[in-house]
Amino acid sequence: MPEDITDYSFETERLTITRLSSSDSLGLGLGLGLSNSVDKLHAKTGITEQICHIMSPQVTQSLPEGWQNIDTHHQAEIWMNEQIKQSCFHLIRLKTNNALIGFMFIYHTEANQTPFDIRIGYLIAEQYWGKGMATELIKGLINRCQLSSNIKSIIGGVEAENIGSIKVLQKNGFKLTDGEEEETLFYTYQCQ
Repeated sequence: MPEDITDYSFETERLTITRLSSSDSLGLGLGLGLSNSVDKLHAKTGITEQICHIMSPQVTQSLPEGWQNIDTHHQAEIWMNEQIKQSCFHLIRLKTNNALIGFMFIYHTEANQTPFDIRIGYLIAEQYWGKGMATELIKGLINRCQLSSNIKSIIGGVEAENIGSIKVLQKNGFKLTDGEEEETLFYTYQCQ
């Protein structure tokens, strides 16, 4: 798989989005200059603590069962490692203070063919809702994807009742796609 399609790190006016990999989940490579196992353990605990905070019942209410009720470090670590295996898992941080405010997930479809489609998902902590963070995130992702000749389209699935996320996609030029599932609507942005 070309390197270009595994790391969607980018920056926007207020956000820094960086990929979290398997080695990062062990407390390595977080840009913290960690040199010993105690520091690495603190970094890992910090991420899992933030996962528990971000994934509140309100944030996860429309997500699958395995994403619900994550409120211990152990549960958060299992969830994080599972997401790293299944997706290109990115941390969303504020530029001003480096606070972790959410996560972005990118899944490749037809990765053996180019150009290909990607599916996206994201979570933003409740206290940052209504501040334009999600709109800025998706706009930044579109800009990042347009730099690659490998990406044909970006697909986002959203519950029909999630008006806020639907508006985020529509503001960024996503169009409703045919083939709705029961409660899920799919929106697509054509990069090419």
